Amino acid sequence: MRTTYIFLALFVVITVLYVTGIVTLNQELATNKARITDLTRQTVYLAAPQDVTEIEIDSRIRGTPPRSWQATSALGAIQSALIEYPERLLRKSGPALVVAGDVSLLDVEVGGTIQTPNVIILATGYLLGGLGTADLKRTFHHEYSSILMRQYAFPLEAWYDALPEGFSFPETEGQRLAATQVYADDLAVYHRLGFVSDYGVSSFENDVNTYAELLMGDPARLKRLSDEHANIRIKKELILKYYIGIDSDFLEHFRNAGILDQSE
Repeated sequence: MRTTYIFLALFVVITVLYVTGIVTLNQELATNKARITDLTRQTVYLAAPQDVTEIEIDSRIRGTPPRSWQATSALGAIQSALIEYPERLLRKSGPALVVAGDVSLLDVEVGGTIQTPNVIILATGYLLGGLGTADLKRTFHHEYSSILMRQYAFPLEAWYDALPEGFSFPETEGQRLAATQVYADDLAVYHRLGFVSDYGVSSFENDVNTYAELLMGDPARLKRLSDEHANIRIKKELILKYYIGIDSDFLEHFRNAGILDQSE
């Protein structure tokens, strides 16, 4: 009988802890959603892309709903990423967000993608506790730069002028997706050609996106690469000027990040 009471007591304790954990998680999730919405003035959807009915999403983009704890972790990382942007810009051009579990485009699994004009779709299925949030932040910066490029004129010609002689990006969407699945062991050859990542050779937009990832998420690395490679330095200056041209508050942000040349 005593053993029965002990097991019953343990069951009650575990149940209370579980329910308390669920309530706490849901409260944190709601708080994070509200904070992001306050920053961007846009909606945050926690759903599979195909299940979002309020906005039109390309039917080729599919996915699964996020788990609550992964969504909570993701929203925390997104808040951290948003802090890097001027508040004025976010209120004017902030993105709507679809936070999903797994995401695929043309049956190829991706970490994120966009739906024009201003929707970012992010995968969270790879998150494990606090692991993976740095990757999610980079993906956010990556995708948000695509949103900005659609709203603010980008120096396309100057960027193409900085590409290696004779180089051309893949032409079809299928070829571009295939190029994103190539993972190089040695990035040195790409760096010499002016690409900060092997992913950048898959398309013009991905080339810019990978620079944006570093500019907003790891400026010290972008500064180091630009100091070592003249081709990267040219593109770094182009994307710096682009972001500062979008919002002048970026100037002080980049100065504090140590990525500007001393003369700037």
